[in-house]
Formats: sequence, C-alpha cells, structure tokens
Amino acid sequence: MAAERGRSTWSLDRGYRPLRWLLKRTAATILGLMWTAFLAASLLETSSSLAAVLVASAMIVLVSWFGYPGLLVYWLPFPYSTVLMRRFVSITFAAALVTISLEAIYGSWPVPIWVAVIGGTAAAVTTLGLFVLVPISAARALASAEMDVGIGSSASLEATWRGFLTAPIGGLARIHRRVRAIAPHLPYAAV
Repeated sequence: MAAERGRSTWSLDRGYRPLRWLLKRTAATILGLMWTAFLAASLLETSSSLAAVLVASAMIVLVSWFGYPGLLVYWLPFPYSTVLMRRFVSITFAAALVTISLEAIYGSWPVPIWVAVIGGTAAAVTTLGLFVLVPISAARALASAEMDVGIGSSASLEATWRGFLTAPIGGLARIHRRVRAIAPHLPYAAV
C-alpha cells in the first residue's frame, strides 16, 4: 500500500493519525486546545515544585506551541519535507527535553561556572532551534506544498514563519486553515 503512494514521510502509515485528527478540527478548536494546554501547564507548575511536574508542564507548553510545526515537517511528503528536516526536528525536541529536565533538576543548585556555561549554551541553541529553525522548516515545507498545488505564493514562507511564532494569538489558526486547504491535494492526504 505504501509503495503505491510513493515515499512515506513516516516509517509507519499510522503516523498520519495525529494530523488526520487535527485536520478534522476547526482552526478555533485548535487554538482553544492550545490555550487549554497552556492553562493546564501553568496549573501544574504552580501546584508543585517537583522536578517531574515542572518538566511535564514545560513539555506540555513545548508540544502545544511547537508540536504543530513538527507534525507538519513529518507529515508533508518528500519533496517538501526532507529526511534532514525531520531528523533536525527530532533532535531539537530531544535536546529541549534534556535541557528542560536538567534545568528542572539542577536549576536551583550551585554548579561550577563551566557547567553553567555549557548548560546555558545548550539552552540557547535549543531555543534557537525551537523558535527559529523548526518553524522555518515547517514554513518551508508548507509553502513549497502550497506553491506546488497552486494555492500559495513565494511570500507565504515569511507569513507562515510569522504564523508559527504568533501561534498562541491566532497564527496557528491561520496556518491550520492553510494546511486544511492543501491536504486534499497531496499525494497521500491525511483526510
């Protein structure tokens, strides 16, 4: 079945389930889910000072904000999203998890300056990856797919990137509408 559709962006065809579920939702629902996750994360963080709870709340925010661009990078087929882009997104999310975990565990302990420098550099690189490079990868993939199906223009790359950065205040809703518009036109659409 996968051979008939061309190169899959996931090793298993079941990988489309999260996006298939998302595409059935309206943009307002997606935005509401994001804010609900933010609220849940803030309630978790204020209710406890345990490192595991802090890591869980930070990961909820991370997945809420950057999960959609990461999912797009994985979902869009080969010419739009490359193996290198998917690996980069995976490594960035793993680095974010490690950085958040280490900060939650060791953040209040006194550490030698060289440990603080290494930790700060890792946090800075991870932040750069999450706020700049993951959304750019997703924006590039979405803009390329839009141009191929004749919906977008070359200016849509910057607009998509800004949409990912402004996700909590409506940017994600605009991007979700665009993804729903191109989904039926892709070789192995999730809908």
